[in-house]
Amino acid sequence: MLKKEARKEYKAQRLALDPLSKKEKDSKIFHHLKGLSWKDINFLHTFLSIERMNEPATMGFIEWIWENKPNITVVTPKIDVIHMQHYAFSSESQILYNSWGIPEIHSGKSIPPKDMDVVLVPLLVCDQKGNRVGYGKGYYDRFLSECRSNTYKIGLSYFEPIDQIDDVEETDVPLDACVTPNGFRLF
Repeated sequence: MLKKEARKEYKAQRLALDPLSKKEKDSKIFHHLKGLSWKDINFLHTFLSIERMNEPATMGFIEWIWENKPNITVVTPKIDVIHMQHYAFSSESQILYNSWGIPEIHSGKSIPPKDMDVVLVPLLVCDQKGNRVGYGKGYYDRFLSECRSNTYKIGLSYFEPIDQIDDVEETDVPLDACVTPNGFRLF
């Protein structure tokens, strides 16, 4: 499947999820994330969900980390023209929406990509090798290429991996794993 086709199909499927079904899927993803070992993790980068895009909800998991893993610094992105900046996110952080309607924190301590131990990556769908389909702007591929080679990249998706994405590019950074409502899959 080509990225363009997958983007169209899975974006439509995700937007078509009714609130109850989405809530159930979010609960299962959250359950699987809590079950992972968070030992030796200092910096966890996660996106703040775009509600209008029906993205998997991350705020409940972020709050769980704050409460249960206080030694982990949660980091969230802020988009500039072509790159993302990364800031420590706490319960005191103020969330604003940028011109694209993406939630971001207003300010915070800047954290460089090389510090990230784990990155939770938004996506529409991925394939059996961890190649992902996002919104097509390349923000996460640029960011992930700046992280350490051992930074663990976990996608969050409502959908199981498809067989293959046919138009993977050299600049695409594959995931190490994906969490879906059905469980945790390693690549």
